[in-house]
Amino acid sequence: MKYLKIICIFLLLILTSCTHKDTEDPQVNGEFLKWAYRQEFHELDLMSKDLTGVPNFEKYLTWTYKYDVWSITLQDNKIKNIPSELFEYFPNLKELNLSYNQIEEITLNNLPLETLLIHKNKINKFNLKWLNKLTDLNIWYNNIKSLKDNKLPNTIQNLELQHNSLEDISILDKLENLITLKLEFNSLQDQDMIVLQNLKNLIFVSIAKNKLSEKLEEWFIDFNKKNSSK
Repeated sequence: MKYLKIICIFLLLILTSCTHKDTEDPQVNGEFLKWAYRQEFHELDLMSKDLTGVPNFEKYLTWTYKYDVWSITLQDNKIKNIPSELFEYFPNLKELNLSYNQIEEITLNNLPLETLLIHKNKINKFNLKWLNKLTDLNIWYNNIKSLKDNKLPNTIQNLELQHNSLEDISILDKLENLITLKLEFNSLQDQDMIVLQNLKNLIFVSIAKNKLSEKLEEWFIDFNKKNSSK
C-alpha cells in the first residue's frame, strides 16, 4: 500500500508538470515579455519565439502594461492550447494573432477583440460567440468541415474561410453585418449558398475552387463586379 501511494504521487507530479509545460513555456519570464513589448505600437510581439504555450501575462507584467497593450502577436509558434482567461488580463486588447500554430480547438470569452487571426492551424472546432466586438476573422487553412456546431458572433463584417474542408455554412445566415466573405478551396455546392441570400450588407463573395455550377460561379462574379462599381 505504501508503494502504491508513492507511485500515485509520482504520477500526479508528472501530470502536473506536463500540464504546466503545455500552458506556459519555461523560457518565459518578466524580462522576456518586456523585451517583446513594442510601446509605439501598443503591442506584445511574440512571433516566432518557439513557444509551446501562452504566457501567464498577469504573473509577469505589471499593471501598467495591462491597459497599454492593444495587440498581441503569437504567430508562428508551437502552441496547441489557448486558455482564454490569460488574455482577459488586457481590457483594451483589440487584435490577437494566433496564426501558424498547432491549435485544434479554441474558445474565447469576454474579450474586446475587433480582429482575430487564427489561420494556418489545425482548428476543427471553435466558439467565439462571446466576442461581441469582433469584426474581422481570419480562419483560413484549417480543418473545418462544417460551421453547424461552431459559434460566431453576428458582429463579424469580414470573414475568411478559404482552404478548409467546408461542406456546410448554414450558420452564416445569422451574420447580418457580414460585408465580405471568402470561401475559396472548399467543398461547397450550389444549395449551400442559399444561406447568403438574406445578408443585405454582403457586397463581396469569393467562391472559386468549390463544387459549384458554372452558372452560379458566373452569378457571383457579376455580383462582385456590380458592387465594386458602386
